[in-house]
Amino acid sequence: MFIARAAYQGFIRPGSLVIWDNARAHLADDIQPNLARIFEAVGADWRNLPKYSPEFNPCELVFAQVKCYMRNNFRPNMSLMDRVVEALGSVRREHVEAYYEHCNSTGIDCCNE
Repeated sequence: MFIARAAYQGFIRPGSLVIWDNARAHLADDIQPNLARIFEAVGADWRNLPKYSPEFNPCELVFAQVKCYMRNNFRPNMSLMDRVVEALGSVRREHVEAYYEHCNSTGIDCCNE
C-alpha cells in the first residue's frame, strides 16, 4: 500500500528507479506482481539490492557511525540508553546527507553495470 500511495501521490514518477533491500516483505511471491503492475502503470522501474549490501543503505552508515562513537567514547558510568542517545547526537545533518549521496551514487553505479 505504501508504494501504491507513493505512486498515486506522485512521489514515484515516470523514469523513477526504486531501490530496496531484500526484506521478505519486498520479495514475497504475492507482492512482486502487484509491484510490477504499479511500476508499469507509473512508468518506473525497481531493483532489489544484493543480499547483504550495507553500502547502499544510509541507515547502516549511520549505525556504523554510532557504534564507532560508542567504542571510542566509552562511558562506564552512563546507562546504555544514555550512551546511545549521546552517540546518536553525534550524527549531524551533514553526515546523513553525505551518506545518502554516497548510497545514491553507489546505487546508480551498481544499477548501470
